[in-house]
Amino acid sequence: MTEVPTVRAPANGPGLGALWHALRSVRSPPEFEPLQWTSELRVAPHLVADVYLPSPPESATGVPSAVRGTVVVVHGGAFLIGDRRMKPARYFCTELTARGFRCVSLDYRLIFRGGRLTEAVADVVAGLRAAHVPGVPLYALGLSAGASLTLLGAAQVPEVERVVGAYGLWDFTCLSGRLARLLPRLLCETADVATWARRSPNAHRVEARALLLHGTDDALVPVGQAVALSERRIAGGLHSELVVVPGAPHGYFNHVTADTRAGLEAVCRFLEAP
Repeated sequence: MTEVPTVRAPANGPGLGALWHALRSVRSPPEFEPLQWTSELRVAPHLVADVYLPSPPESATGVPSAVRGTVVVVHGGAFLIGDRRMKPARYFCTELTARGFRCVSLDYRLIFRGGRLTEAVADVVAGLRAAHVPGVPLYALGLSAGASLTLLGAAQVPEVERVVGAYGLWDFTCLSGRLARLLPRLLCETADVATWARRSPNAHRVEARALLLHGTDDALVPVGQAVALSERRIAGGLHSELVVVPGAPHGYFNHVTADTRAGLEAVCRFLEAP
């Protein structure tokens, strides 16, 4: 269990500049050699996922015999943009596949593209269930909005044993400013703040072990959200680990840096631990 530091959220809300920087950086050229996905998985009539395999599969199961587990990767993008082939998702799929994991990178319905919170979570749940192979450990990893959806999805899929959430929005009620507060209103299809709270990821008990990663300089989602969720899980008797990265902004996995590589190692240690 990681010691939880005392970190307070900034008084001001998320800025448009920070949002623009995070969304722009995710579209920049990759600083790594992306691995090509092995195949595609039909999750639902409207939904396809990319499957990355560490070695040739066994014909009977479609999964390599020595695979360490399946990691379902859920991309970010503020619930508004993004897809399963975004740079941070492919970074994790590339690196985790090299460590012997089978990776499944998901799409989900976005706001203004047929999806609100109900539909997006349903897509993640469908992806988790479609990716699960009996006898192979099932893990889930989400980034930003994808982290929020991953935790909500794992609450409905008990087969998920471990969850990783990087700079997730854990409390929909915390956003300040007229524009920022439009997001949970669109997601939850209501202006009722009590409904936002009830549907927030931090309101759901997820039995899976959890690792949360967050930067102290996150100007979109205050690091205090990760601290609060980790404390709540520990108080509820749930396994929770927290990695707070000094000086890291929102979306720091959008570029390969020392912080990114350290975060990857923390994720691998968490997934590989007995």
